[in-house]
Amino acid sequence: MKKIFTLLVALMAITMGAKADFVVGDITILSEEEVPYYLEVPFSDASNNFKGKLIGKTVEELDGNKHIGKMTLQLSRIDNSQPAQFTESDKYFLESTYKNMTKQMAGQEMLIEDNTDIIEIDNVALCKSIFTKYTEIEKVTLNYDGDCAIPRSMFNQINNNTQPFNNVKFYDLTCNIGGDITIGEHVFPGGWYVGNLIIYCNNENVAKKWNDYKAVNSAENYNYKVYLNGVEYTETTGIENVASENVKSDGKCYNAAGQQVSAGSNGLLIQDGKKVIK
Repeated sequence: MKKIFTLLVALMAITMGAKADFVVGDITILSEEEVPYYLEVPFSDASNNFKGKLIGKTVEELDGNKHIGKMTLQLSRIDNSQPAQFTESDKYFLESTYKNMTKQMAGQEMLIEDNTDIIEIDNVALCKSIFTKYTEIEKVTLNYDGDCAIPRSMFNQINNNTQPFNNVKFYDLTCNIGGDITIGEHVFPGGWYVGNLIIYCNNENVAKKWNDYKAVNSAENYNYKVYLNGVEYTETTGIENVASENVKSDGKCYNAAGQQVSAGSNGLLIQDGKKVIK
């Protein structure tokens, strides 16, 4: 059963003056029997058309005591018919909220950038360097119905406190992109800092863009891998030539996994022995 956490009067005041559209909702504590998370902090910015949550995960120590572990940061649109953007100003007010919350709950100020390991973005545009200092990230999921832009230096400081192949934190980026992707410069650190990064894609063009990024960022000798629909991607992974001598022109469509789909489906399709992108 959900309980409303009562410390939020002060936190609501974080919506100061010039950023009146940034609103923090009630902190909610969830029963640990119902879900694997037990703390939720909702927030939104109507002027930038996004809403989000900070979700705290239960961590159990060896002595059986439990405490708030790393956080999940979620962002999505308020109105799906309108564009949305998460700005530096929004990040500032969200960080201020978290600092005040942790000071009241734990007696010390903590930063989201130091305490977040999962980021989930749904159709919200991001500014350059917005997550540069989020050094504890382990997993990022990007869901975009259309095109997606990953600005420069987005995660440029990840893994800076680790040694090659030892405790490298950021290892999982999932790109569910319906359109094209634009990748800025220095999204990730160069060299071995991206050594254990694996990128999962559902779109051949997106997989190729990440593979090209890999080639020009000195990651060829490290465990930087790109997967397309569950198969490791290389320049020859894409379906470039399909033998069609004995293929019937029946108009049936199949996706990259060989499953029959409707002719109106989007993405990479095979129709009458030919590759079609819709």
